[in-house]
Amino acid sequence: MRPWVWLLLGTGCAPIAKDWPDRMDFPIWEADEMTPAADDIDELKVVAWNIKFGAGRIDFWFDGFGDTVSMTEAEVLGNLDGIRDLLAEFDPDIVMMEEIEVGSKRSAYVDMVDWFLNDSDLGYNYAAYVPNWQVNYVPDHGLGKVDMGNALLSKYPITKNTRIDLGPQEDQDAITKYFYLDRCILRATVELPTGPMEVLVNHPDAYSTDGTKIRQIEQTFDEAAGIEGDVIIGGDLNVIPPGSLRLEDFADESDVSGNRGVGSVDYIGQEDVLVPWYDAWEEASEEDHGDGKPTLDAYMNATTEAEQANYMSHSISKDVHWTQRLDYLFSNRSWSEGWVVQDADDGPGVEVPDPMTLSDHAPMWGVLVLP
Repeated sequence: MRPWVWLLLGTGCAPIAKDWPDRMDFPIWEADEMTPAADDIDELKVVAWNIKFGAGRIDFWFDGFGDTVSMTEAEVLGNLDGIRDLLAEFDPDIVMMEEIEVGSKRSAYVDMVDWFLNDSDLGYNYAAYVPNWQVNYVPDHGLGKVDMGNALLSKYPITKNTRIDLGPQEDQDAITKYFYLDRCILRATVELPTGPMEVLVNHPDAYSTDGTKIRQIEQTFDEAAGIEGDVIIGGDLNVIPPGSLRLEDFADESDVSGNRGVGSVDYIGQEDVLVPWYDAWEEASEEDHGDGKPTLDAYMNATTEAEQANYMSHSISKDVHWTQRLDYLFSNRSWSEGWVVQDADDGPGVEVPDPMTLSDHAPMWGVLVLP
């Protein structure tokens, strides 16, 4: 019998991994020192970003390009400094984060939510966090303890923080499922001077072959569509937009990508998953706001991949520029500005650190029009 099986059987009444109910309220964090926020606003600046657990572009074993399992604290804090510097230039009112960790061995047990709230000097007053991977010991490659999830940083009060479970990946064996991610939505209520805003931070499954990803995205849509008031829905949705020309064989894939549990990534059969989202809501980079980036119509009508390149937001390899569009910001209100922040000169007239060096995902930037 394998050693990790003995570990699992010997835990008795102390489970290694958490099992979550369908809905569960989580604590709301407050900064040690409050920073006054504007009380007369007509717009809300928003960033959504998968920050790759503060790993920057370090090559980890599961990406197929390296063999790193754990980082030093200096490496983690150095990478967080770069993320902080980009956010400081944009100065968003709220930040929606995926793959943020609060106590994982691989990220030197750095509590990143607390760091952004209290040590980054960004001026956020409130934070919400819900885990989608909370395991006391993951045996694979000696990964050890993992506590990773979705987070929301806000200058304005967060009055409710709810974890909404998205259910497991059903095509996994029982042992893998036990130690694997338990995907979820972070749904928070932010009290703006103009009234409450519901914010849904999302990160559905990436590699399932049994329809789990589509089911989770549909559940997220239903959750957001049932909200009567103002809502923002964003994050890494792990699916490409309708009209995408390339569905498989991406240039950033490793020859040993089987480390991820799949031979390669493809989106065949998922091309239209986000059509209801575009029908129901406005997407932050949907319109051309004078930055020369294509509208969604232009993207869908494109005849070459080069014409769609400005929409891409993800690449596994640090040596290959963004190859897939996986990250989004939607709302039932209108956006006055929106970008996929692919490069150092993308954004509202500021120069930022090169996003390609900070994560395997580009940040999404939007300015939402308020009442």
